[in-house]
Amino acid sequence: MKHQNPETHLNHGYRLSFVVITVLFMLWGFGHSFIDVLNSHFESALHTTKAHAAWVHLMVYGGHFLIALPAGFMVRRWGYRKAMLSGLLLYALGALLFVPAEGRHHEMTLALLSLFVVGCGLGSLEVAANPYVAALGSEQTAARRLNLALAFNGLGLMAGPIVGGWALFGSNSHDEWNVFGLLSLSDVAMPYLLLGTITIIVAVVFSRLRLPEIHLEAVHSESTQKVARIWQNLLSSRRFRFGMLTLFLYVMAQTGINSTFVYYATDCGIGLTHSDAARLLGGVCLLLFLIGRLAGSFVMKYVRPATLLSFAAVVAVICSVLAIFLRGHIGLGAVLMIYLCESIMYPTLFSLCISGTKENASIASSLLEMSVVGGAVAPMLMGYVADLSSAAQGFVLPLCCFVVILIFSRKSHA
Repeated sequence: MKHQNPETHLNHGYRLSFVVITVLFMLWGFGHSFIDVLNSHFESALHTTKAHAAWVHLMVYGGHFLIALPAGFMVRRWGYRKAMLSGLLLYALGALLFVPAEGRHHEMTLALLSLFVVGCGLGSLEVAANPYVAALGSEQTAARRLNLALAFNGLGLMAGPIVGGWALFGSNSHDEWNVFGLLSLSDVAMPYLLLGTITIIVAVVFSRLRLPEIHLEAVHSESTQKVARIWQNLLSSRRFRFGMLTLFLYVMAQTGINSTFVYYATDCGIGLTHSDAARLLGGVCLLLFLIGRLAGSFVMKYVRPATLLSFAAVVAVICSVLAIFLRGHIGLGAVLMIYLCESIMYPTLFSLCISGTKENASIASSLLEMSVVGGAVAPMLMGYVADLSSAAQGFVLPLCCFVVILIFSRKSHA
């Protein structure tokens, strides 16, 4: 049995692995948060509805959903490292596809296809990286370790809206975004060209590193029937099924709030522009997200993860109510507090769900990754509500999600 470092709760010899994986977390954090700003950009540039603009999220999270099981098979067959490398390459391919999409007659369709490939890459990374980080130490400290790793994901989440606000809303006129009546992706293609290039460089470096492969599963000769039995065993667990539902609802809440934040901030009556709101999303909201994950990792040294999750869910419920009924600085402040509460939810929920799966961790991870398809649903629902009434009324959806998260966290105490 490997000895653990008492400060990091990592098995000795796994420090480099942990550092490398945190870089990957940063990359996919940027990809997710830049997409949130694209929602508002497409709505403004194409003069479409908020619900229609949410196709951006539908394609990305649809890619997550469809790649989850193949990525789980890849982990079991070839290991975590190769699965993460394939995710990086898919991510880079999707980003670079924005370049040939520019100026084409069907460039909006091609842009959505590019986002679908990006989603497949992000999904592959998450299926492999989350259980890999969890397996770098003891099961008891997995939630704390995931919170710490995902704190660096917060750096990428912060950078996305800042870069997106500068690239997409830096101009005072939307005329520059249109060529022959079509959407010009020049301001979208350039950040994705840089992102694709950086991701390829990271993939090359990653392929040259000798990271330890954690053999949790003897899988090379297993049959399809055996894998089917593993699925059946996992899905027969009421706790695991409830965990999948809760993770689905969490991603709905997080993605819905991210995708409508710019709308909410510009509609709350304090005079913010789209560019101001995008910078606020990157500079304040996601800074709170980062701080929350770092603080959560520290607090979990003394407080059980399920207890901290319960507290965060209660505060998120209260803040959601305030965001619905109050406008101005109070309502916007409540939304900012939701970001702080959300910060520890995903890694804590994931670690609670995957706890006890042991040698079936990759299949459990792929099933949990399918739950993020909730991110494809929420932006459309909240965008539809925002079109009919206001962005504030759309917060009824995350309110309901946080209530279910609270129930799951209470049950996890048992």
